[in-house]
Amino acid sequence: IFFRLVMSTQPLPPFKWPASVEEARQKCDDILAQTKEVYDKVAALTLADMSYETVVLPLLKPPNYKTNPMVAEAKFYQHCGTDPQIRKVCQENGTRLSKARVQFRMRKDVYDVLDKYAATPEAAALPETEKWFLDSLLADFKRSGLALDDAARTKLEELLAADSEACSEYSGNVANDATKVVYTRAELEGVPEDFLDSHKDDDGNIVVTLKGPDLLPVLKYCAISESRKKLMVARETAYGNNLELMDKGAKLRKQIAQILGYPTYADYIVERRMTGKVAVVTEFLSSLQAKLMEAGKRDLEALKEVKKAHMEARGEG
Repeated sequence: IFFRLVMSTQPLPPFKWPASVEEARQKCDDILAQTKEVYDKVAALTLADMSYETVVLPLLKPPNYKTNPMVAEAKFYQHCGTDPQIRKVCQENGTRLSKARVQFRMRKDVYDVLDKYAATPEAAALPETEKWFLDSLLADFKRSGLALDDAARTKLEELLAADSEACSEYSGNVANDATKVVYTRAELEGVPEDFLDSHKDDDGNIVVTLKGPDLLPVLKYCAISESRKKLMVARETAYGNNLELMDKGAKLRKQIAQILGYPTYADYIVERRMTGKVAVVTEFLSSLQAKLMEAGKRDLEALKEVKKAHMEARGEG
């Protein structure tokens, strides 16, 4: 909704993807410098200068993290860039931007200006949509720990930064994975010929990575179950230390929730979503489970019978 409201009256320029390491790094530098400039300007406002246009709108429009196309330009190539050096810098940019977002949301001087403006007659008379944006910004600052004492707030900032680093490293492990699974042509029976031809190495073997465009055709079309299993095992045992990062992230988020006074991290997250409460999510999922469990068991048995027949027909049963 941020993006739709703020950008609806502005033409959206085409994305300008970085063509070099320097350009990728500069995009992130520019975002951080521009954002700091906006926050500094808001923090310096006197009560007489406060209005929706001077307090709230600057925090919604670019270079705001959610409405700034440059954010995508600075970090998206970490997922799909063909140059490994640019991909690495874009991953670093993602970490820098995540950390910066935490730091900007912990700017007490900016929060104090928002809070003072919220107490003015003008703020009390805002239309519903504008009032929602003001309240939303205030809530974001409060959820970042600005109601905590200095020691707790410093600890929270450290935890949030560590969580951002873990998430970035996890994504980087997936994006930069170089695993290759080698097959003979016969082992990929049923896979389209054009796929096999485009993945053939100098020895005539078929080399498959764990990227989606390689993974899906093999799992969908290959008639040999052991070949599919080989690829799935490779996928489940790849991606570096991601299991350790998941464990680290879960522990960090438990501490984050505790410092902010939430029973669980899930309570912290859903508070700002449509469901609002963990109990609503749990009730919905439990009701689905009760309705779908028996049907799911029947479907699973039917699939087992289909696979059994397929393997027996091939002499693999």
